[in-house]
Amino acid sequence: MAKQPFQEIIKGALDADPTDDERKYDANYESLKQLAASIQQWFGKQPVSVLVEPGYQIDVGQQFNVVLQIPEKAIRDTLFRAYLAPDGTVRFDFYGEDYVTCSNADEMGKGVQEFLSQPEVRSRMRVYKDLAS
Repeated sequence: MAKQPFQEIIKGALDADPTDDERKYDANYESLKQLAASIQQWFGKQPVSVLVEPGYQIDVGQQFNVVLQIPEKAIRDTLFRAYLAPDGTVRFDFYGEDYVTCSNADEMGKGVQEFLSQPEVRSRMRVYKDLAS
């Protein structure tokens, strides 16, 4: 039996048609990017970036950090983490304690809205807005 070049093996694995679960995962990833972009828009024209950065793969899913950056002030802060599971489940880690579990974009939006509505988070975001001005 002839050996396959690694390039063909990798291409065959990664170029396969996505499963239904992978489509859910991709949709949730897109929703997470939209949430980050919406937070960034709140800052208006200030030099603030809100990014979605991959982290570790753990038992509850692939970690994504939602990170706020103010480059001019050398500020970089993880606002919260989201874990996207292969079955389409999203778990938010807002405080490093219990997860908030969601299964679609609407639930994700409500979870982030509830987090951002907390007085300590609102105060923190106003400080960032001030620092960026």
